[in-house]
Amino acid sequence: IGAWELHAAYAKQGNVNLAGTELADSGSKAYTLGARYELSKRTAVTLATTQVKNDAYNNINISGGGQSSTAGIGYGAKLTQFGASILHNF
Repeated sequence: IGAWELHAAYAKQGNVNLAGTELADSGSKAYTLGARYELSKRTAVTLATTQVKNDAYNNINISGGGQSSTAGIGYGAKLTQFGASILHNF
């Protein structure tokens, strides 16, 4: 769209299944929306937001390398992350 790029992503983790038994309300969903605006041929600005919505018995967390299940947050947590950057290619 001219100097703009729009990005979107959706991820869904189903319920946990152990030895053929499914644990209800143990999934999660994640949404990401982002935009990149070209200021010039070599410089751009980016904005993005991600939201993770855990079911009652899941605790997927946003971590440095992506997403992981850690005990650092409670079950059913909803997490939101915002980011902005300026990129210049030399």
